[in-house]
This record gives sequence, C-alpha cells and structure tokens, in this order.
Amino acid sequence: GQFHIDRNNVFGGGASGRLFCTAYSLALWIAENEMDISDIGVYIDDNFGADYDNQLVRYEPYNKLLPPKQAALLCLWDVLGIPHEERKQEFGRKLTIIGFEVDASSLTVTMPKASREDLIQSISDFCSLSNEHRVKRMRLKEFQQLAGHINWALNVFPLLRPGLSALYEKIAGKAFPMAQCVLS
Repeated sequence: GQFHIDRNNVFGGGASGRLFCTAYSLALWIAENEMDISDIGVYIDDNFGADYDNQLVRYEPYNKLLPPKQAALLCLWDVLGIPHEERKQEFGRKLTIIGFEVDASSLTVTMPKASREDLIQSISDFCSLSNEHRVKRMRLKEFQQLAGHINWALNVFPLLRPGLSALYEKIAGKAFPMAQCVLS
C-alpha cells in the first residue's frame, strides 16, 4: 500500500520522468503554498530565484549564511527527504547556471568565452569530419550530439534557433543512432 519514487531512475523508463516531475511539483507546491516561499524558478531538479542578500540567515546543516528563501527551501527539502549538496548552494549577483553566466546587476545571460570557443570547435570538428568522408555520410548520433550542443547554446541566443532547422530536418524520422545521414 505504499508508493516510492526511485530518484535514481528519473530518465530510466517511460513513466519515471513523469513520476519525478509530479512528485517534484508537489514539493514545490508545498514550498509555495504551505511554506510561503515565493517565486521559485525551476530547471529540471535545480531551483533558483531572487532574494535580498542583506538579510542572510544561518542554515545549520551547512553552517553557512544563505538568503532566507534558499535556507527555507533547503529546510523543506530536509523535512521531505529530498537530497541536496552544499557545493550547489550558491548565491550572489553573478552566478554560473547550467553553464551560462547570469548577472543580476546588468540583467544579462551570456556564454562564457571558453563555452563559446568549445561550441565553435565542435561545429568546426563536425564540418571537418564530414569533409573528410568521400561520400559525406555521418552517423545520426553525431548529428544529434551537435544539435544538442547547439540547442543548449541557443538558450542564450534564442533568435538564432531557426538556424537549427536544416540540422533537425536532416535527422527527422531517424531512430537508430548508428544510421547514416547523407550530407548535402
């Protein structure tokens, strides 16, 4: 008569992602409606938000000062048994979030220089590999990896998303990672 969520199986099965999202949404509902922690942003299982840094409170398990909303959310996670790591409990006017530099003072989100250079190198390597093949065929997996890398970068540059259309058209309807895709 008991139900359990295997948090290590979030993307393992067809329903496990939906179960995780349902349980996490309930935890966030409790945070907002029962604990009065407002404006919680969510990216998969990471949370973020804005708070005043001149009103820090002590979060005892980590023995460190944190913004009130962050400390309150961690206390709720402790009560609910939701795991969290001290190294991920950051706050400040500038943070790196999912690899992007977020600056609350200038209200900007940018890619760090190293990330931009890595993306450019990935695209260059992909183009070089395709030019080395006489018949210009690449595996679906290689197209998907490049598309994923570019798609991540376009979180910062959303107006460039139409540029991915040709790449997605090339892999549409294909399901086998080792299948060949002809370059044109």
